[in-house]
Amino acid sequence: MTVYRCRPGVLLVEICGEYLLVAAEEARSSCPYVRQINRSAAFLWKRLMRTATAEDLENAIFEAYKVRNADVRKDIAAFLKDMTESGYILGEDGIDNKNEGDKND
Repeated sequence: MTVYRCRPGVLLVEICGEYLLVAAEEARSSCPYVRQINRSAAFLWKRLMRTATAEDLENAIFEAYKVRNADVRKDIAAFLKDMTESGYILGEDGIDNKNEGDKND
């Protein structure tokens, strides 16, 4: 099972109702400096401040919005794929998702 977490040095910033991921410190060499995301992605990002699996994210969506269906699973999978490929989040197989994540890359 893959466990995901935010890349250290990437910050979520809200400015005038807009959400931005900003790469600072060592993260600048691993992902674009700034990226705008929507409110749903910001919700998921906040859950990834601690480690989480795709199932954990789906459960968080259900708890917050009482929605659970195939579209939610597809949207979460697309978010994780996009954010991993662009370098904003890290995915590792078999790490303990109860841990807050290793702060050292």
